[in-house]
Amino acid sequence: MVFGKVVTVTSGKKDRYGRTVGKVMLDGRDINLEQLNRGLAWFYRAYAKELSRDDATAYEAAEERARREKRGLWADASPTPPWDFRRSGREAAVKAPGVKPTTTATGPVIGNRNSMIYHLPSCPDYKKVSERNRVPFASEAEAMKAGYRKARNCP
Repeated sequence: MVFGKVVTVTSGKKDRYGRTVGKVMLDGRDINLEQLNRGLAWFYRAYAKELSRDDATAYEAAEERARREKRGLWADASPTPPWDFRRSGREAAVKAPGVKPTTTATGPVIGNRNSMIYHLPSCPDYKKVSERNRVPFASEAEAMKAGYRKARNCP
């Protein structure tokens, strides 16, 4: 919806990973609201109090409409909320100590040709590898076979 376009982000907050959290606008359209309308995003009610009353009301109504009309992710009979998905990964790691959970995140494994370290899509530094140093791998096994080691801060 916004790839390659100039947007305006209104923000006063960063999440615990240092990412900017805010309202994205493109040509006067609220892109957050548009994603909810299309069923491409969840309205995270835990943070509703941080929004203006108008935005919170509009976002909640947009998600409810998308659910009712089975748009986007709501076409699935039982979509998994992202916060539950992340929690299930952490719980699996605790339940099976010593057994590394496989990643279910989408996207290629990225290696850094300078450091010979690879990152999974769920790693905090995944997007920090510069374009010129990126080496894409289809799997962790492929990266290890090429002599790369997993980043220490990867789950």
